[in-house]
Amino acid sequence: MNISSRISSRFDRFIAHIRPSREQLAEADHQATFLKEQLTERIAIDGQFHLEKIFRAGSTAKHTDLARAGKDTFDIDLGVYYRAQGRTEDQLSRLLLYTHTRLREIYPAEKPQQDFHVGKNAVNVIFRTSKLQVDVVPIIRDGFLKLKNSGWIPRQDEPRLTSITAHIHFIHIRTIRSKQIQGPVKFNHLVRLMKWWNRRLPENLKQCSYFCELITAAALDNGGVTGDWQSSLEKIFGFLSSHAFAQPIIFNDYYDVKSVRCPNDQVIVLDAVNADNNVAHKWNERSSKAI
Repeated sequence: MNISSRISSRFDRFIAHIRPSREQLAEADHQATFLKEQLTERIAIDGQFHLEKIFRAGSTAKHTDLARAGKDTFDIDLGVYYRAQGRTEDQLSRLLLYTHTRLREIYPAEKPQQDFHVGKNAVNVIFRTSKLQVDVVPIIRDGFLKLKNSGWIPRQDEPRLTSITAHIHFIHIRTIRSKQIQGPVKFNHLVRLMKWWNRRLPENLKQCSYFCELITAAALDNGGVTGDWQSSLEKIFGFLSSHAFAQPIIFNDYYDVKSVRCPNDQVIVLDAVNADNNVAHKWNERSSKAI
């Protein structure tokens, strides 16, 4: 085996080490299927809200998921897509508690109350034996973005209009392109590596997983991945160093870049799905230099 093959093999083993195992993913599929069936049934029986669909979301759907460092735990996301009924803000605040109640009905006795947590943007259900956490995110349908499964989701600051399906496609289409390049490198695995790197940054520099996706895409959209892991990573970190967030980072997947009105923020990294959301709106020049 030559040195290139050995390096590639080491990257393969490392990626296998930081992602959930096949057993964990199988357990996640089992619990997701069970929750989907049971939650659909209970929402229909209750009748207060009209459920349209439940689908997989987040990093497992994008194939960029990580096992949680040092804990051998992992999480998956389920999007619970409701028909709009009244004001968005009121409905979202009600839906978090409503979804929590219906989830408790699925496990009336065997799971303790502390295994269910209502957060600001999801209901978290913890399975202690398998160390799985399922984050159930309510979504209120809204077709303004003209994208599949678009709608409002709760956030810590304010509700946000987005499309989970579009976010998943953003990763999938780049992964498909990377498979057309001869060599071992795949876009989704590079995102995994960037997320792993992000977790090891000092707390004041850590970013959300979505930021890692956007930066990886911005670095590689011009030319794509290379034929080996080292130079592909060099392209990403070289982009971070040379670009230094001096210019806005904007994508043209789902909106016309020429029609975008950039905010007056010091650093601009726009959501690839909703141009009104600047992922880096809290950043300043010091933040970008530190990264």
